[in-house]
Amino acid sequence: MAEGVGVQGVDGTSARRLDRRPGRLRISPMIEQVGTEHGDVTLHFVLPVEHPARPVGVAGDFNEWDWTATLFEERAGVVEAVVTVAGGRQYEFRYRGANGTWFNDDRADDYVPNEFGGVNCLIDVGTAGES
Repeated sequence: MAEGVGVQGVDGTSARRLDRRPGRLRISPMIEQVGTEHGDVTLHFVLPVEHPARPVGVAGDFNEWDWTATLFEERAGVVEAVVTVAGGRQYEFRYRGANGTWFNDDRADDYVPNEFGGVNCLIDVGTAGES
């Protein structure tokens, strides 16, 4: 956890990394990671269909903080946004609702202070083939 940032998951823990081999999933209530054969990782940000902030976008290091670039779409009873990123690094991100409210994933791997006096979520993306 980042120094001085007191954010935890709903169960008092933060999500931890699991199997990153190609095709294997890491599942938390809101994020799935699927390793590709090229070492990239596809992130699936997942929210329940009834989430009150819909429509929602995800903004972060991976899309130059443009929440409209990665919007959630309804698929099979959930709303999901998908982005493929380089593995082996960490990414900061946040969610933004259509009403302009920014909110965090309470199961992010960690949290870091941002320049606006709040905190950003942090996801630790391994590389395909890590175990």
